[in-house]
Amino acid sequence: MAQRCHKNLVEYIVQVITMGLIAGLVFPIASTICLSVYFLARIAYTIGYSKAPFLRFPGHLVSMTMIITLLILSIWAVSDLQHRFNSIQ
Repeated sequence: MAQRCHKNLVEYIVQVITMGLIAGLVFPIASTICLSVYFLARIAYTIGYSKAPFLRFPGHLVSMTMIITLLILSIWAVSDLQHRFNSIQ
């Protein structure tokens, strides 16, 4: 079971860190909070999955919510940075 949890984490980690870095350019505190909550949720997911597969849902729900939040923040950050760049020219 631990191997499956690890494989699932590896599938998402690159996207999560990339979105966190992009969002962190404009929203550093929000990005840090989202990443911290994401990793705590992944720990809860792993513990829940190790005990019984149906107990992974709360950790999964929170981690997916943080991924969606980071996606929105990173899109917003890119838009904000583009607006700032265009106003300089």
